[in-house]
Amino acid sequence: MDRIQLKTPKEIEIMAKGGHILAMILHEMAKASKIGVSTKDLDYLAEDLCKKYGVIPSCKGYHGFPAAYCSCVNDVVEHGIPSAKEILKDGDVFTIDMVVKYEGFHTDAAITVPIGNASQENLDFIYTVKKARDSAIAKVKPGRRIGDLAAIMEYTVRSRGYSPVYELVGHGIGREMHEAPEVPSYGDPGTGPALVEGMVIAIEPVIAKGNSAIEISKQDGWTARVKDGSISAVFEHTVAVTKDGCRVLTI
Repeated sequence: MDRIQLKTPKEIEIMAKGGHILAMILHEMAKASKIGVSTKDLDYLAEDLCKKYGVIPSCKGYHGFPAAYCSCVNDVVEHGIPSAKEILKDGDVFTIDMVVKYEGFHTDAAITVPIGNASQENLDFIYTVKKARDSAIAKVKPGRRIGDLAAIMEYTVRSRGYSPVYELVGHGIGREMHEAPEVPSYGDPGTGPALVEGMVIAIEPVIAKGNSAIEISKQDGWTARVKDGSISAVFEHTVAVTKDGCRVLTI
């Protein structure tokens, strides 16, 4: 496995500035995510906001990915490509996943929003996935292990009958979009790398409402869908391990 890249306090400050910009962009995109809007319209908005705030959309061009953000509607769990033909409808569950680069460092965040009148069942699901992320963040401090975060995420979603997606995990982040260590949303307490001051990780429960099996689109090579067609959701923050605990950078 690659070596974990620790960040200096100065580098974490840079990432916090970029993360704050990312949070503002996601907030604007969530406000614009309404019935009748296409996911491509939101891609144009993402590009405009990146220019406005002086950040680079990291996803665009990454291994050929064509958009500024990943657009995930209903059964699309990750890496969906925005399209002018994909129009948000009443009751949709929509995940916006985006990475930006600021002064040489990436930050990564995702939110899932209900469109129009989502069912109470789906609202409960969305709430649980967000709770899983926040429960993991609350565990972050030096000496804890990645497995401690993974286990609380898995417990939170499985206790409601939902499933972590095994192939898609959180990760370290910094000068590269994906760094060591992997941060899965499933696992056992006390396992995996220890958290130490200066680590920066993207905590990202990737959760299916039904079975967790996924398939990658043969057509575009990117879009990951839940095989059983169930709803999916992702909530993600980039966080730094500090001397006393945790600092969320994407707020």
